[in-house]
Amino acid sequence: MGTLENPQSVADDELLYRAIRPDANLLTYDDDGSLRISSNAFNDASRRPSVDRACLCSDGPKECQMRFAPGSGVLSLLTADVRAISATHGVTGIVYCADVEAVPIPNNATHAEIYGKPPFDTDKVFVRIKHSLARIAQLELGPTLQM
Repeated sequence: MGTLENPQSVADDELLYRAIRPDANLLTYDDDGSLRISSNAFNDASRRPSVDRACLCSDGPKECQMRFAPGSGVLSLLTADVRAISATHGVTGIVYCADVEAVPIPNNATHAEIYGKPPFDTDKVFVRIKHSLARIAQLELGPTLQM
């Protein structure tokens, strides 16, 4: 959990939850039966995907799921793994690193955001970051898919 000096800080050992809509395109299975999470599960127009801090969710991933759309699923990521992600801009050589900060909002004190240092300012860089997030994410609660 955040420190007394900085309650906005998110510790490396904190688990994060990401709610995903009930969309069959966000979760697929490879030929060998292993689950593949789509990078589209981390889409965000502002390039700052929202997550919930698990240590503040008294009802675990269910709490995150209940705040989102009916039938939604929940992914989990470890903060340290998120912070280990980086992408280099092919033209400028700028290295973009992922980080997490607490951003409580009125209806969700557990809210945090994954952001770039420096900010992800191009779609190409953000797409690569989303691919990395999808690779480290784990499925906590599967969505209820409409067939």
